[in-house]
Parts: sequence; structure tokens; C-alpha cells
Amino acid sequence: MGNFQPGFLRKFTPGLTFASTIILAGIFLAAIDQLVTTSISPLFTSISIVALVFLIPPKHSLIIYGMSYLLFFVTQAMYQTDQAILLSNRVNGVSMVGIGIVISNILWRYHLANLLFQQKISEQKELLEKQNEELKLYAYYDSLTKLLNRRSMESLLKSELDRIQRYQNHSCIIILDLDYFKDVNDTYGHPIGDLLLIEIADLLKNELRSADQIARWGGEEYLVFLPHVSYLQGVKVAEKLRESIEKKQFLLNEFDVHITASFGVVELNHHTNNTLEIAYKEVDRSLYRAKELGRNRVE
Repeated sequence: MGNFQPGFLRKFTPGLTFASTIILAGIFLAAIDQLVTTSISPLFTSISIVALVFLIPPKHSLIIYGMSYLLFFVTQAMYQTDQAILLSNRVNGVSMVGIGIVISNILWRYHLANLLFQQKISEQKELLEKQNEELKLYAYYDSLTKLLNRRSMESLLKSELDRIQRYQNHSCIIILDLDYFKDVNDTYGHPIGDLLLIEIADLLKNELRSADQIARWGGEEYLVFLPHVSYLQGVKVAEKLRESIEKKQFLLNEFDVHITASFGVVELNHHTNNTLEIAYKEVDRSLYRAKELGRNRVE
């Protein structure tokens, strides 16, 4: 609870001053009243107002009410000469001050409990938002490479195929598969293989346009969607990616890993590829041909 007090006190310091002023006014009115009556109701009224209206930390409450009672104790003797009435007023003053302290502390504790509750709700909301972001990440992105996952890319390609049929334009998809990736896992271990997959993903993102979409299609396969790109342009892009991977020396922990990739390229247009299944079969067939013809090539 103490964590709330510093900022809270900075915010309500003017309020504490105003509260002290109200009690002081009540003390002096109660003293002056002794000239015509024995009542100390102004003190009770001022203490009640302050206790119910102002939020005062317990330590400050004790100081304010304690000093107020001392001032009340002194000022009563200045105007009340009847010792019996004076004693009665001072005893009643103790009760009033005590009631003020109790009410003030109850309200303060209730206030802090409410702040703690609000903080807990806020923390739970932040946790829920974080969990929702994680669920979104798992639902749409590959957890290792942070690329789109296969399901997300399939959904995107279905929409693009519909758009291509509607507007009679063209785009291109590239599939690439790392050559002899199993040898990397067998030689260096699966953690190094995972690092290589991440590095390949980063390389693809750096080489492609922001409008291009990349997905981890499965295992060591990646699928690239190039919107509004012709077949010949797609082949050039695939060749650039192939050369970049071939020339790259991947430093993974203490290992220097070299790898190549095989590529398949297919144009999506309104004449063919009217379904995702047909488009995938065509690009997979191109990839298979690249593997059959010696790997590290574009078909």
C-alpha cells in the first residue's frame, strides 16, 4: 500500500493544507463560542468535514489531529474560565479528535484498497492483452522464424487469387527449399539448424520488398508471394535470392555454416492458377525439377 503514498501526497498537499485550515477555523470558533456558550460544536463540525471529505495518510492524520487538539487545549483555557466546563470540553475534544482519526484512517485504507484493486485490474488487462498478442502470434506467425505460417499464407493467397481473377492482373509465387538441410542438423545439431532457419528468414526479409509476403511453408521450405510481378521478374528475384544464400557464410554460434537452396517459380494469372491447390502443385513441380536437376538452381 505504501507504494501509492508519495505520488498521492504530492497530488493532495494543497488539500492537506486546506483541511488543516478548516480545523483551525473550527478550533478558534469553538474557543470564541465560550464567551456565550459552553458548546464546542464548531470543532466537531470541522473535524467531521475534514475526516469525511479529505483523504489523509495515517501518519499525517495523527500529526494534524494531534496538533489540532493541542491548539484546542490551549485556546479553550483562554476563553473558558469555568474549570469543570473546561475539563468537559477537553475530554469531549479528545473524543472528537479520536473519531476524526478513526474515520480518516478507514477512508484512507479504503482508498488504498481501491487503488490496489484498480492496479490489479490494470495488470490483469495488460496480461490478457499480452496473451492475446501471443495467441495472435501463434495463430498467424511461425513461432521460430516469426514469418507468416502456412495457414496465414494460404488465406492470403486465396484472397489474391480471387483478386487476380477479378482484375485480370498477375503476381508470382516462389517456393524455396534448403538443400541437404538434414546434414546441417546431423552435423551441428538441431539448435544450429533452428538458428539457420531464422537467418534464412532474415535474409529473405532483407532482400525482398516490404510489399512481398514470406511464409515458412514447412520444415526448411519457404514460400514467397510477389504481388504484381511477372514470371520473368519472379525468376530474377528467385535467382537473386539463390545467389545471396549461396554466397552467405552463416556464423551460428562458433560454427561457420554454408548452404544452398533450390527454387520453384510460378506466375499467378487469370488464365490459370484459379485455385490455391493448382498453384501449389505447379510451383511444387518446379521445385522438384530444380532438385532433380542438381539443386541450387531456379526452375
